[in-house]
Amino acid sequence: MLVALFVGFVFSSRWVRPEEAILAMLTAFSLNSSSNVLNDYFDREVDAVNAPQRPIPSGAVTAQQAMAAAIVLGGLGESAAAVTSIPCLLAATVFYGFAVSYNAWVKKTGLLGNLFVSVGVAAPFLYGTIVTDGTVTYKIALLAAIALIANMGREVVKGISDIKGDAARDIQTVARKHGERAAACLGAGLYLTAVGLSIVPLWKGYVSIYYVPFMVVTDIGFLQLSWSIMRGRGRENALKVKNLTLIWMVTAMVAFLMGGLL
Repeated sequence: MLVALFVGFVFSSRWVRPEEAILAMLTAFSLNSSSNVLNDYFDREVDAVNAPQRPIPSGAVTAQQAMAAAIVLGGLGESAAAVTSIPCLLAATVFYGFAVSYNAWVKKTGLLGNLFVSVGVAAPFLYGTIVTDGTVTYKIALLAAIALIANMGREVVKGISDIKGDAARDIQTVARKHGERAAACLGAGLYLTAVGLSIVPLWKGYVSIYYVPFMVVTDIGFLQLSWSIMRGRGRENALKVKNLTLIWMVTAMVAFLMGGLL
């Protein structure tokens, strides 16, 4: 989240002031943390099946303690955004609203839920430019869209590994509704779409040549993941693909930073 936030700063029209950066990092950290705690709270029945080692099903914390932490963190993030600026408060509230809605209601819808959680991944890119410019530029919107689409692929693939646990909340993932093959095809298609879009920032002159080596590595990684999920659609392979996606999303952010800074 914080690296993505700095990508937003880099592609802004002016340098971020230190106090703005501190408040923005506090907002991103707190609201993202609150969202993750809420995810654990609402997914406690699913996690009891899919990931019993997580905090609530393992007994490390109670559901009530988790909810209290989520409320405190959410309030802290919203307060930091309010101190920053009105546009920041509005943006933070909208993005946090997506996160809360996803955890409480939208996740059950499957594909729409995948979109909502991916908006959360794209949010810090956009928020970074809102902090400095008060608006979202086309440049950063494009980079955020690449991140959103790649994460959508990850969420769809994740549904393959979570079929058993998702049944506990009747979450209508693509894998549950249409089968593992359909989920694998859609996940791979989203990865390939992100790869195709990765050419556009260089073509449009939004990034420097230093963007290229890091994005080439990233694109090769996503191509390999697409091939892997199409060949093996079992739970173990889906888990592997889901986790590797995070690595290539990090290298993509490095590419954005290098292309914007140098």
